[in-house]
Amino acid sequence: MGAEAGEQGVRVAELAADARAREVRVVWGRCHEGEGAPAYWPWRPALRASAELGQLMPELAEAATGPLPAAGLDPEMARFRLFDAMTAALREAAADTGLVVVLDDLHWADRASLLLLEFVARELADSRLLLVGTYRDVEVDRRHRLSSTLAELFRQPVTSRLALGGLDEGQVSRFIANVAGIDPAADLVAALHGQTEGNPYFVSELVRLLAAENRLEASGLLAGGIPEGIRHVIGRRLNRLPEAVNASLAVASVQGREFDLDVVARAAGLPSDEVLDALEEAMDARLVTEAGTKPGRFRFAHALVRETLYDELPVRQRRRLHDQVGAALAELRADDLEAQLAELAHHFSQAARPGRARQAVVYARLAGDRAMEVLAYEEAAGHYERALRALDLQEPTDQAERCELLLALAAARMAAGEVADARAQYERAATLAKRTGDGEQLARAAFGLGVEFTAGTVDELEVRLLEEALAVLGETDSILRARVLGRLAKALQSSPDPDRRAGLSETAVAMARRIGDPVALAAVLYDRHMATWAPGNLLERHAISGEVVQLAGSSGDSLMALRGRGFLMANLLELGDMAALRRELDTYRRTAQELRQPHFLWHVPLFEAGQELLLAGRFDDAERLVQEALALGRRARDPVVAIYHPIVLIGLRWGQGRLPELEETLAAFVDRYPSNLGWRATLAVLLCEAGRTGEARAHFERLAADDFAGLPRNHLFLYHVAALAIVAHALDDPTRAATLYELLAPYADHNVLVARLPLGTLGSSRQFLGLLAAAMGRWDDALVQLDAAVQAHERIGALPLQARSRHRYAKVLLARGRPEDRARAQQHLEWAGAAARRLGMRRLAIG
Repeated sequence: MGAEAGEQGVRVAELAADARAREVRVVWGRCHEGEGAPAYWPWRPALRASAELGQLMPELAEAATGPLPAAGLDPEMARFRLFDAMTAALREAAADTGLVVVLDDLHWADRASLLLLEFVARELADSRLLLVGTYRDVEVDRRHRLSSTLAELFRQPVTSRLALGGLDEGQVSRFIANVAGIDPAADLVAALHGQTEGNPYFVSELVRLLAAENRLEASGLLAGGIPEGIRHVIGRRLNRLPEAVNASLAVASVQGREFDLDVVARAAGLPSDEVLDALEEAMDARLVTEAGTKPGRFRFAHALVRETLYDELPVRQRRRLHDQVGAALAELRADDLEAQLAELAHHFSQAARPGRARQAVVYARLAGDRAMEVLAYEEAAGHYERALRALDLQEPTDQAERCELLLALAAARMAAGEVADARAQYERAATLAKRTGDGEQLARAAFGLGVEFTAGTVDELEVRLLEEALAVLGETDSILRARVLGRLAKALQSSPDPDRRAGLSETAVAMARRIGDPVALAAVLYDRHMATWAPGNLLERHAISGEVVQLAGSSGDSLMALRGRGFLMANLLELGDMAALRRELDTYRRTAQELRQPHFLWHVPLFEAGQELLLAGRFDDAERLVQEALALGRRARDPVVAIYHPIVLIGLRWGQGRLPELEETLAAFVDRYPSNLGWRATLAVLLCEAGRTGEARAHFERLAADDFAGLPRNHLFLYHVAALAIVAHALDDPTRAATLYELLAPYADHNVLVARLPLGTLGSSRQFLGLLAAAMGRWDDALVQLDAAVQAHERIGALPLQARSRHRYAKVLLARGRPEDRARAQQHLEWAGAAARRLGMRRLAIG
């Protein structure tokens, strides 16, 4: 509900009353005005209403981590898991009688609360949960953090927006009658309505002020003038209270919209009874109410009352009072300091001044650490920035502490998806660490930059920082040095120097083995698998991935075990060991479900579609699982699904003989990822299948430059060569076919993977060696290779690939033209045609 101050309160109160009349539970959460509230503050009353999550408050982090330590989770994975747990708990709480959750004053909400609101809104469709959010629309411009949330909410079909207007003249008249017990004159009603525009709170305050001044019944009431603004009205009402009351309210305004009797008394240096007397007088004037959350907790009747008092304070007095309120909180809440960290950080940051900022640094850093624990990354970044600003006020500045804060800020920014700013902060931290000679901090800066998968590029900043860290760390064996060596090898995976990568990772693995740390060894082995992946080291990769899984399992690192198992399955698929592959997939599925990790759960239907259903020719079932994976990946907001989903979809359309339908998709990927040559090679295949060989030739020539020297010898090397073999055959290019044959021949017994994860295979390399031999007119060689391909595809149970191999085998027999060839060709053509019709394959000619 978008409204001006005061309007939403009236309407939401009516809605809440109606819900309660229907025996629907209503939970009301209010956003904290200004800084100082813990993350997810407005959601806490609703979450406490859930039996499942009630015991987790305020320990929100545990809801996200479950059986895994928080440090083992990717930040986005962890936050998804937390939000999913919260949403499930709210749905469960609403299941029987319904639940209305009111989130008041969203224009003050922290970013984490808004992200949770977006998440819950996407899950509302079939629940009995109603979310009502209110905000002052005049406070929200396009740069306000609520603006993007509103845009996201309005995209959801379950969202409705209600813009609340003010009271009309009739309602203003009835309000005056109820408050003052008079029948107001029409000119009075018109004047009040015109001045307040029907804003309920403004009407209420102005009527009470005029009643207190005995001006509502005076014959010349309009001659005395009506205050022009609500702050003027509030100021006049405050002026009618004794100075002692105003003094106590001024201290209370520093604590916030809600405040505590004991804190205000301690900060003001007054007896609690004296402050309570002042608050009771303010309550009589309807400027303060009891908060109702706990004894001794009060609340300003409206945010504007607090703002009026706070804004009147001189800067020096405001800073002094923040310091006193912070000190009072630290002393009075010492037994539960963690719950007060955000508020303490706010007060001491506001009180900080040159030479007097130590508490601001300490509490802002602690508050940032706590926000990271509960996955409120944006709030954490704000706290770390405040700590850095406060540190600047200290002399001399502790450079090691500054570096730690920069690293923390960078990690928070990276977790929040603010990559450019995170990289800048990591670079600042690295510069400082290099200056102080701190190898550990320098390494952490470099580690923070690393990403799991790269798009065929080398991050020069990451490489530079890792190299600088090695130089500072020296030659002595250590877990950190081993990790830096392994990470540097991985960072160079797309560089043209495989010998350097191999040497770095070999040194890292040897060092980790000497140290005897299984966690470090699993990590550097995983990095080695990434760094040295080439078609010629399949057996080594298989051994490495198996050891990663074993080490991670024995050390309880389920996340690394899943990642290692992904590589293990890819290696098994390349080897053609389908029985072992199915066993590993079952374990992968079970582990992902136990960990409740959607970022891995969406892999499972893609793996099943690519490994099992496409190979079996069950295209309709594969289509269903591909779309299921896309939905799961989007729900998890995992950007990688936008790459892996099309890979399996391409395999599906390729198998169906419908590859040209994906031309627009492939062309977009070619433009977006020019360094990933697989997209261009696949587009060339598509153009050949569409009969547009001239366009295919243009792409082919780009990839064929310098006898295909530009093809990286990585996990996609066989895919590149196999796809280009199809194009060379379609273009009738025997010269290029000969070059490709020599590149592919050493890997004749490999299956061709379509990605570094087990998303599918184009089949046996022998299929493509057969095509290349046929393109060169070497019919006997082609038949030997294609016969071996038929047998290989039969062993892995790949019916569509068998049909394709038999079809190509028949075509080569007919091309060779021996007397006995025609009958044999006819048998293969009939088998392939029947299989294609049964499986729904539209064509078999390409590949």
